[in-house]
Amino acid sequence: MEQDMVVINSTQSNNIFYVDFNHTELCKSCNPVSCLVAGEKIAVGTWRDLIVTLAEKYLAENNSKMLELCALPLFPGSSRPFLLAEKPNGAARQLTNGYWIYINYNIPALVDLIGKLIVHCGINLEEVEITYTFKKNRRFINSIDNLNAELQNEKPNVETIIPQKVLIILSEKYNLGFKFETTMIRLLSDETGINIDHPLQTMLKSLMFCRKDNVYFLIDSVVNAEIRRNIISTADAWVNQYGCFECSELYKLFLDEINSNCIGDTKDFEDFFRKIYKKDIYYVSRYGTQFVSTRKNISDLLENIIKKIASEIYDDYDGVINEDELKCRFTGFSIEVLSKMINQYAKTLFKMEINGITCYQTFDTLGLPDDFSMLLSDAFSQISELGLEPTLDVLNTVLSIQMGVNFRNKYSITDNQMFRRLISMYYKPEPQREWKGSIFVEVLK
Repeated sequence: MEQDMVVINSTQSNNIFYVDFNHTELCKSCNPVSCLVAGEKIAVGTWRDLIVTLAEKYLAENNSKMLELCALPLFPGSSRPFLLAEKPNGAARQLTNGYWIYINYNIPALVDLIGKLIVHCGINLEEVEITYTFKKNRRFINSIDNLNAELQNEKPNVETIIPQKVLIILSEKYNLGFKFETTMIRLLSDETGINIDHPLQTMLKSLMFCRKDNVYFLIDSVVNAEIRRNIISTADAWVNQYGCFECSELYKLFLDEINSNCIGDTKDFEDFFRKIYKKDIYYVSRYGTQFVSTRKNISDLLENIIKKIASEIYDDYDGVINEDELKCRFTGFSIEVLSKMINQYAKTLFKMEINGITCYQTFDTLGLPDDFSMLLSDAFSQISELGLEPTLDVLNTVLSIQMGVNFRNKYSITDNQMFRRLISMYYKPEPQREWKGSIFVEVLK
């Protein structure tokens, strides 16, 4: 299984870092500096102080979600509620309401608990900014499970120390990329005065983003922490809304805010996104593009999206929507892919031009007679009596004679696929029929 990669947070001056709640392990051996929740400044001391301060804040605000925590744990798989009626064994803090909070955790777990408490009480982590700094005379400490035994000659769960000086030199002098080749490794060793040995190289590689040409970048060299949060939150929103989206559309949305020296094309961005997005998702190719999806088979997801599109066109756009409006409404997809999805899955939509503008329209906006299904049934009866096959041309001819107009011209049905869909939609009688090429044949049971 591919190892989980570690992502470094964005630095400010004086080595101040932002908490990345997807990677709380980076907060090991650190102290909190500041906390801002939904625009409100929260007093900080230690990480344990911050948990107590937030809990007291939500209790004082009579946040109804706090009551649930008397029976609800915040850590998955835990049986220990967040609020305890009695003092537990181990380190704990008592709140003003008499309840206790168990805080006998290491720093990464405490930071994780802070994030879970904030989310439980109704605040999106996008509205949270917590900064921290490493303890005095401490170096950056990161760990990675199952480190390659050939390189490290150690058991899993080994901790490897990355000196802060190495990260600073990489950030300042190699912001255009670093290759783990003999010459560059020797230069980095000389500049830092540190032996960049194989275990350290392995950790650095896991920390950095590797482009397809084997050039490595610190994550912050590619894009800063704030934009990363925006990228991740946008991806989350699209996944929640649609179940999938085009990775290239996410790239286009943030193109101007990403370092083009690091990310040169959509493929680079797709690789970078895999690095920073730590959710249970799949990468699926369809229509010549890469989808980020909650499922390996995305056909049902795409079909549901088309049903949603059809419903919104009917309810909110009076049955007709132009391409620009469609794209603005369904931002996770390109207009080219939306067109292909509609072509494949939409039974009630068709594409047409209105005054030179490409639009998508529902069949019930064509203005067909109310009794069109009956007219269609009569047409099939006549075709059967004449011993003809119900081809596209025959159907158009019989309908035209019935209605006294050239049917396809009258209703601007210029596309054969649109005509087939229209007939399938309005054909009601038995026997059941389906299109085989240009003939609407009976379905044999």
